[in-house]
Amino acid sequence: MTRSTCKETGDLSEEDLRIDKIRSSFILRNKFRKIAGKRRLGILWIAFDPIITSIIYLFVLTVLRSKAEPESLFIGITLYRILSNSLKSGCVSVTDFSGGIMAERVRTRSLIPPIIQYRIIDTVVSTIGAALILSLFFHVPSEGIVGFLLISQLVGFLFEGLGHNLAPLVKRIPDVNNIIGHILKFMFFAGPVLYPMSFASGLHYQFNECNPFAYFAEYCRFLAGLDSAFEDLNKGIFLSFVLVLTLLTWRGYHRIDKFRWEMSSWS
Repeated sequence: MTRSTCKETGDLSEEDLRIDKIRSSFILRNKFRKIAGKRRLGILWIAFDPIITSIIYLFVLTVLRSKAEPESLFIGITLYRILSNSLKSGCVSVTDFSGGIMAERVRTRSLIPPIIQYRIIDTVVSTIGAALILSLFFHVPSEGIVGFLLISQLVGFLFEGLGHNLAPLVKRIPDVNNIIGHILKFMFFAGPVLYPMSFASGLHYQFNECNPFAYFAEYCRFLAGLDSAFEDLNKGIFLSFVLVLTLLTWRGYHRIDKFRWEMSSWS
């Protein structure tokens, strides 16, 4: 152990590995307990929130006589909710060094599996309701539903990874968290969330060509057979976004232990 780093050495016994597995299971359950809180419907709100929000905005846009397709609205809002929640989750990932286990400092190897598992489960629950509505009521083809579910998982994983890289900065400068919140609010209306990108023009369209969310959302709409600008977008830029986010995700998870050490009072 040095002032700049803290690394585990030596092999763990079977008992240590068993305890780490139990800790990981506890941390995962604890995450869902925090989500449920005192609400009677508990984690069901994860599934209900995007559906209710989509219906509200569908009503608003219908009153305003917008021509946006309801299927497009469900895809945009659900996908953006996943992006927003994943990024925020990653940004506060080093806030609690114990994972909710107050007795001791928990090894990082016990924290990473429940972080990933929670993101997968949260994304599945968030998308399954919208996917059923798209399939049963709007008859979106199966490839569109599968693409929506898979892209949602990719968005959740990549943007939580991005958030892990921002976590030390958010910890040192809490105001950054407010800035990120305002940026997400702005991107909700400026990006193709409530409408497909084909509705945009001029500077608005050019702005979204630099918006990674636009590529994921438009690809979902394209697979679902909806109005989409995906075929007109630069696929090289899309692949570059995916590559950069993948590298940042790898870096974020790979450096969690270093981040925890730097943020602790022991460093």
